Amino acid sequence: SEGASFSLTEGATHTFRASVAPSDATNKTVTWSSSASAVVSINAQTGAAEALAAGEATITARAGSVSATCRVTVTESNVPVTSVAISPEQVSALNPEGTVQLSATVLPENATDKSVVWASLDQTVATVSETGLVTAVAVGSTKITATAGEHQDEITITVEPAIISV
Repeated sequence: SEGASFSLTEGATHTFRASVAPSDATNKTVTWSSSASAVVSINAQTGAAEALAAGEATITARAGSVSATCRVTVTESNVPVTSVAISPEQVSALNPEGTVQLSATVLPENATDKSVVWASLDQTVATVSETGLVTAVAVGSTKITATAGEHQDEITITVEPAIISV
């Protein structure tokens, strides 16, 4: 029907169907097309469509001089995180007020949500910012974690007394 809309997720398939009226029409052959074949590809004869990329496309069914359209919205498929890894894997001892910048590698590259949440298990020993910057606070040891999706990695940070040379 004219002005209809439909949603698909990237990678999904759907076969569109059209009915031609009246039932005794001389040309009942339906030809299918997509306004954005990079978003939704469609087989011109069968109406079999595949959602290729996030975006919008208009699918048109044409029989003779009559046509109908359907707007298709393709949404990103949810690609879950499979791993997170902190680097560097080891940090040499820090002195109070010393800092070290950590980074996290989240896989796969095309994960839908690659955001990382950093945390220090003992903030009296060391704190960590939203960007992974660790600041030593006092002598002791704590774990720093990076969490992405359902996955987590951790490293141990040891803060040692500053050595004062005379």
